[in-house]
Amino acid sequence: MNWHNESERQVVIRDFSAGIDQSGSWETAAPGAVFQGKNCTLERTALSTVSAPQKQTGMALTGVQTLLVHYAQNASGEPTGTLVAATQNDLLCWRNGSWQSIRGQLTLTGGQYSALNYRMGEQDVLIAGNGSDDLLCWPGTGNVQKLYYQDGTHHAPRGAALALHRERLWVGGVADARQSVFYSDDMNPASWITGTDAAGEIQVQTWDGDAVTALAMLLDDIVIFKRRTAFRVVGAYPGEYEKVQVYATQGAIAPKTVCAWHDRALFLSDDGILQYDGLRAQPLLPGRVQDILKRVNLAAVSSACAAVWRNRYFLALPLDGAQQNNAVLEYDLVQQSFMLRTLIVCSFVVW
Repeated sequence: MNWHNESERQVVIRDFSAGIDQSGSWETAAPGAVFQGKNCTLERTALSTVSAPQKQTGMALTGVQTLLVHYAQNASGEPTGTLVAATQNDLLCWRNGSWQSIRGQLTLTGGQYSALNYRMGEQDVLIAGNGSDDLLCWPGTGNVQKLYYQDGTHHAPRGAALALHRERLWVGGVADARQSVFYSDDMNPASWITGTDAAGEIQVQTWDGDAVTALAMLLDDIVIFKRRTAFRVVGAYPGEYEKVQVYATQGAIAPKTVCAWHDRALFLSDDGILQYDGLRAQPLLPGRVQDILKRVNLAAVSSACAAVWRNRYFLALPLDGAQQNNAVLEYDLVQQSFMLRTLIVCSFVVW
């Protein structure tokens, strides 16, 4: 910094590589760290202001709650991705320069979706669930269809948490089965007829009032998250399935904050950001962003969401009483440093 009085000393600070560190105080911050940093970036180890998000011209759409992507291969075998946006009562895809509804005649009653891509036969499909409607399936053309539905008692579990493991679709967050996780027949996510090696159910009773909040396929296991606990399901087929509790201080409090990166996964818990390594989940750099996490509005924390992109974990949070995510905590997975940016985010998707 340059002082107004030229006779005073000039102090040059060159190292900010440690990012935000709130484990101590302003006076005791570690070398290379700052107690608070907002709308800055440490790219190429130099501190600079972050670039503003770029609007996508012509893509404005009101009421978006979740962004999804349908992946497929074209006739040449090249991958393509079609952006899908969910509102409270509609699903729309971005095609030929405009948003087009793909809801068809279905009545939809929620815009918070969990989704995954699957190849059924020769068709690449997007499977999505919001916890209230029937599971939906979209092949990339036409309108969405119900994944499996025969009548009021024969349908796929209406879950809000989806994962894929060894060619089976796993579903949790089912309103009338809050302690259970369901899995489809192998090689067929539209088959839910129970049997020895067909579709089935795993109960996750913890007797603490918690329900299943999220599912994720992490390090070749299905991991089941509740608010206070987490479990992994080991085994290749139903006869081998075994439920093993993850050594963790807490579970996930926001299902869309669970993200995998290389040999680990990160998620938001009541104890801050936890890092899961396949056996245990431990606090990520304890204390480093403790003052920021204390500002999270727990009444709205279920809206928190995250994504990993270019070796960074982007975690959107509602701070200071906000009812929607109004800040993004950015964690550099390589440099192990935090920075904060002010940005309103309803959903992340890597497209």
